Amino acid sequence: MQVQLDSLLDSLPEATEYFLVRASNRAQKEFVESDWAGKLRFVVQGTMWCLRRIIFTMKEEVSSVGLRGVSVLKQCRQLSGIRSDEKVTIAVNCTGGLGDLLVYAGFLRNLYEEWHYPRIHVFYPSLEAARFVFQKSRFVERVLHGASFESVKKSYDIVIRLNQFVACEVQNHDKILRINPDILNSIAEASQRTEAFKPYVAMHPYLDGLFARRVSSDARSSRLDVLGLFSGVQYRQDSELFLCPDIAGYSRFQNELGLHRKKYIVI
Repeated sequence: MQVQLDSLLDSLPEATEYFLVRASNRAQKEFVESDWAGKLRFVVQGTMWCLRRIIFTMKEEVSSVGLRGVSVLKQCRQLSGIRSDEKVTIAVNCTGGLGDLLVYAGFLRNLYEEWHYPRIHVFYPSLEAARFVFQKSRFVERVLHGASFESVKKSYDIVIRLNQFVACEVQNHDKILRINPDILNSIAEASQRTEAFKPYVAMHPYLDGLFARRVSSDARSSRLDVLGLFSGVQYRQDSELFLCPDIAGYSRFQNELGLHRKKYIVI
């Protein structure tokens, strides 16, 4: 019974229709055509198999969470002494998809140059995607898992949250004032300039559509303009994106997905 059910499960990803035919035939033979003792045995064995599958899946999930937790703790220890007297340190927490990361890359490049080359660490839920975008950049020092952001953010001089908006939080005012006071001026001016839009930020993402209509009419801005509008960094619709992805990332399309020398569409 165990082997039979496992073989049925293995066939499911290959062809759902084939799986249903096999399952129907097995149920007809092992349950419908059996006597009461056979029916009871079928139900008991099937229940035990289901319980074993559930326990196995739960163990895998717990193991995955445990490994991720160890990784986060390791990052926390490594970043405990991140603050430096020579440079401003910035933690950037990113949300969104791969397209958003490409937009953020151009923004962070401009920020890096205008704020006189701070140490920038990017936090994102998918390390693979973030490394694909930022691995070759000179302006992002490290890419870290987003799960560790809340635990280590106090170690940085500035915390930036990037989504549809830009939220800057200064945590070490005196150091920034000593090293580069222009950063404080830029953040303060941007905060005053976007005061009218703060209710939309507080309600994100529920008023994003209304915000987009208002910012396009009042400020005559678009998606890229908003990042510059909220931060004071010169980043506008006509700014160049930073497109220098890690070439090794394409190996998954060629090797794992079998798309080498084939035409395909990414949705």
